[in-house]
Amino acid sequence: MKKGEKEKAEIKLEDLKKKLEECEKLKQEYLAGWQRSRADFLNYKKEETERIKDLTQHANESLILKILPILDNFEKAEKELPEDLKDNDYVKGLLQIRQQLEAFLGEQGIERIETLGKKFDPNFHEAIEQVESKEKEAGAIIEEVEPGYWYGFVRGFYPEWGYFSETELKGLMRKGMVWEIKKQDLPYVSIR
Repeated sequence: MKKGEKEKAEIKLEDLKKKLEECEKLKQEYLAGWQRSRADFLNYKKEETERIKDLTQHANESLILKILPILDNFEKAEKELPEDLKDNDYVKGLLQIRQQLEAFLGEQGIERIETLGKKFDPNFHEAIEQVESKEKEAGAIIEEVEPGYWYGFVRGFYPEWGYFSETELKGLMRKGMVWEIKKQDLPYVSIR
């Protein structure tokens, strides 16, 4: 090999090494960019799945909150039903709708909060009136005006309304749990 050809070959080799280094650098940039894009997409997919889950849960809660008063009205109607109609097949059929609603809500994780005879708990109950009772201890729930429901394990919603003793109510007022009092013939109190 001649001296001129050798120099040309070395120059060509140097150019090829530079181009190879540039290609290697571009490859690393493209790979890093692709990996970032993939990670961004996976994060987006995860966030979108969570958003859809939250949206679906919110829609379910909204629907359930609209169904609960219907269920309550079935219960009120059944309590007021005259004795001579309780054996009527048509009435029994209508009342089966209530049972279907209860079963549907149970499948959705909705449970009724038991109140009668239980001790007042401001986490689950709302007081609408205080009454003195010599038969019941202070803080006992003596009447359920409107039922409350428990949704899942985290929180309750659609709170109950009930009557509570004056002693219990004064204790709650000292704890700062009473947020609304309206004086009428009897005090109305909402507990948070």
